[in-house]
Amino acid sequence: MEEMKNTKKLTDDCDAAIKTAQFRFALIAPLVQGLVPDGSDTAYFMRITKDPLTLPDGRCERERNLFLFCKNFKNQP
Repeated sequence: MEEMKNTKKLTDDCDAAIKTAQFRFALIAPLVQGLVPDGSDTAYFMRITKDPLTLPDGRCERERNLFLFCKNFKNQP
């Protein structure tokens, strides 16, 4: 019975992590695809990080690391 509880918790944790990753990717997808609607990467980041975002698990966060993540992602070979 304890093993089933642990498996369920692990599955729930993985589901939450996947949903959060998909949410964050949706934010950077226009940059990855080169379809930035704001004219520049910086303007896009300023707009999407101006207000806190509500993550799929209900938490509100400021996504300050998106700019650094995308900058590093674009600089990869």
